[in-house]
Amino acid sequence: DGPKNERVQLRPVYTLAMDNVTYRKVLWPSPASYGMGGDNQTTNMGSCTVGALCDEQTQDLFNLEFRTPAEYQELLHPFPAMPRAMINDGQIYWNFGYTEYEDNDWERYQYLLRGSDYNNRGYDLDSSYGVIECVPKDDCDLSLNMTPSLPSIVE
Repeated sequence: DGPKNERVQLRPVYTLAMDNVTYRKVLWPSPASYGMGGDNQTTNMGSCTVGALCDEQTQDLFNLEFRTPAEYQELLHPFPAMPRAMINDGQIYWNFGYTEYEDNDWERYQYLLRGSDYNNRGYDLDSSYGVIECVPKDDCDLSLNMTPSLPSIVE
């Protein structure tokens, strides 16, 4: 058994925040390296309006902001609940887009925005997170979906 070559790949996490709201917390290079998103990302932050950010004729403003609880316990069946210092990004999963469900078959299912594109590193406790994006004007065809395991944190 001779010497072994080990390869370590370090990828930094970058976080963008403004006024105590985190708008992006992801690994760099961006998720594009893994088929999710693009290397060229724009993150809208602050007090945006439809007129200032979007084409008002064809777009609306999607503005999601939520706060995580100050305490969180993860249920690890069959073990008792364990206090955690942060919430795994998979525990707060959301998507925004077109969804129609009929007769146990997805007629149309397309994400325009996904939580993992904005945070794939986990959520700090007692913290605010937000997403501001322009989305197509499509009357009531668009919906926001969040996981059932989501703690009661949406304001």
